[in-house]
Amino acid sequence: MNVKEIIRHEPFGTLLGYAPGGVAIYSSDYSSIDKRRLCRQ
Repeated sequence: MNVKEIIRHEPFGTLLGYAPGGVAIYSSDYSSIDKRRLCRQ
């Protein structure tokens, strides 16, 4: 039996779900950061 591993990366800052206690969990995929939004002046 072959098992395929599927890896899905959500954009940085996307809400992924909630941990016990209601703590929000966000994506930290730094490679998906929109660099134009980082340097607002």
